[in-house]
Amino acid sequence: MPRRAPTPTPARCGPRRAGPLPRVGELFGMAAPDPALSLRIPTAAFLAQRGLLRARASQALLQRDTSDLPARPNPELVERADAVLEGAGEVLSDQESKVVLRGHGIEVTRQAFATSASGAASFADKIGYPVALKALSPDLRRKAEVGAVVLDVVNAAAAKRAYSEIVTNVEERAPLARLDGVVVAEMIEAGLDLRCGALRTRSGSVALYAHAVLASPVEPLLARSPLSPTDALLFAEAVLAAIPVPARRRASDPDVTVLARLLLAIDGLMQHTGERLLAVGLDPVRLLPEPTEGAREYVTLDARIVQRAHLDGL
Repeated sequence: MPRRAPTPTPARCGPRRAGPLPRVGELFGMAAPDPALSLRIPTAAFLAQRGLLRARASQALLQRDTSDLPARPNPELVERADAVLEGAGEVLSDQESKVVLRGHGIEVTRQAFATSASGAASFADKIGYPVALKALSPDLRRKAEVGAVVLDVVNAAAAKRAYSEIVTNVEERAPLARLDGVVVAEMIEAGLDLRCGALRTRSGSVALYAHAVLASPVEPLLARSPLSPTDALLFAEAVLAAIPVPARRRASDPDVTVLARLLLAIDGLMQHTGERLLAVGLDPVRLLPEPTEGAREYVTLDARIVQRAHLDGL
C-alpha cells in the first residue's frame, strides 16, 4: 500500500527565532562599538567589549581611595543595638532588627510600633503621609499573602481602617501566628530593590550575599567575610553589573560606592557580634535614584535577624 505523503507545514511568517534573547547588550558603554576592537566577527567583538568593560571597571575600582568607605557607627546606638539583641528571642521582629541595623549605620525606614488603631493614626500623622502599615510578627514571612500589609495610606481615617484590616486578616488567615502589633512606616520612592545580607555557615564562617529583586529568579552572588573596602567595591560592582536594564545602563544609575558601603556595614555588624548572629537579611533594601546631598542613598524596607538561643551561653 503506498504511503501517504506528509502534510506540508504552513510557512512561518517572518524570521525564525529560537526564543527570547537576553538583554545583555544594554549596559553603560555598549551603545557604540569599541574602536580598539575589530568588527570582522561582530559576535566576538560584542562579547569581547562586554569583557573589556568589566575589566576596566574593576581596574578603576582598584585605584580608588577607600578610606571613606567603612562606616563609623555611633557608640550609643551600638550599645542600644546590643541591648536589643540581649532582650530579643532567636528570631527578631522587623522592628527589633531595624534597631540593630540602625545601630551599625544602616539606613532603615522611619517607623513606629502601634498596638491600637488610634495609635496607628497618631504615628502616621507624625511620620507624614502617605505611610504603609504592616503586621509585626516573627511568624509571618510573606505578610502580603495574608493581607497583613496596606500601602499608600493617605490620612488618619485610612490608617485606622488599615490597622483593623490587618488585625482581622491575620486572625482569620494565620491564626497560629503571633501578632505583636502593627508597624506604621514611611513610604519610600521608587528605586532599585536588592536582597542582601549575611549567613553563618555550619563551619562558623560568614558569607555575604546580594542580588536584585526581579520578576524571574536570580541567583545571588556571594563573598566571604571579612570584606576589605576594595573587596566590597568589587563585590558591589559584580552585583550591579549582573542586573539587566536599567541598573548599569546609564551614568546616573546606582553608585557602586553606595552598595559597597552597605555591604561593609553588614559585615561590620557580623564581626561586632562575634558568633551570636546566624543570619541578617535585608529584604529588600532600596537604592534610591540620584539622592541629593545629605539625603539617604538607600533605605532598608524590611529586615530579619536570627541569632543563637541565649541558652547557648551567649
